[in-house]
Amino acid sequence: MGKKFVKEFVVGFGFLGGIFLSIGIDPEGQMIKNVVYLFFEDDPAFLARSAAIFNIFSILLLMVTLFTAYKLGRNIGLLAIFFAFIGGFLIFSYYIVGVVLLAIGLMLGYISPRYKHRFL
Repeated sequence: MGKKFVKEFVVGFGFLGGIFLSIGIDPEGQMIKNVVYLFFEDDPAFLARSAAIFNIFSILLLMVTLFTAYKLGRNIGLLAIFFAFIGGFLIFSYYIVGVVLLAIGLMLGYISPRYKHRFL
């Protein structure tokens, strides 16, 4: 369970999310916008209204992901994701700090499903 938690949440959600934030792109948002534009390019009013829908959908998806991560790893799992996120955000500007934070996040991510009822 620890390896799956690390791959899906710590690396996928935390570390890559930090990298995407540091370079200023949102791949999920861009994908959704491109699909909507593909199907509704003739309706500019819908495209204008869809911006609010995308923001609400992104927030809901973030909440569901954090809730799932909490259920699997509890507080240690959320802490692992936080360290990986900050590590990904700092990886290009402060390389050593980013790598150290990612390593801490990975270690916490491996142990979080096993110790979710014992700590914090």
